[in-house]
Amino acid sequence: MRKAVNLCMLLGADAVAGCVQEDTAGVAKPQASRGAVVTSLGSSYTEAPILYEGSGKIGIGTKQQNANGTIYRRHSLVDSADKPIARVEHDWTLGTAPMKGDTVQGFVDRLRCAGRLTTSGQLARGAQDEGFQVATGLVDTTNNQRAVRGCRTHHPDLLAQWQ
Repeated sequence: MRKAVNLCMLLGADAVAGCVQEDTAGVAKPQASRGAVVTSLGSSYTEAPILYEGSGKIGIGTKQQNANGTIYRRHSLVDSADKPIARVEHDWTLGTAPMKGDTVQGFVDRLRCAGRLTTSGQLARGAQDEGFQVATGLVDTTNNQRAVRGCRTHHPDLLAQWQ
């Protein structure tokens, strides 16, 4: 068991989903890091932990792999102060998987390292320039409870502005 945990730590966050026991009932299994994994026969849905991005922002990552081999990844940047959200997404199959740098997570990591993950508009423009699908708008506070929980956790002082 210890070797499996060490292997997961070495392989990184993408591999963590493979280290969670399968739940064939399809019930979400919370991870210690506050993310969640739902698995069923041949498919999985992983919610990464909500990230503190600074300056009132949070990052929300999701990965879904279907039984047919399609992989779908998305990352949303939410401004907890006034609710704009930008979602960058990309899907591919196991046979056409992009190089690591061409994934949504690779793109977001490059922006973060360059100090350019500061506004949802900046994320959207950069993602469009690189060919990713982009959706922008305002957080739906009724149906997007994950964004609400993330803002409540990382920026509770800003939620008063949502009223």
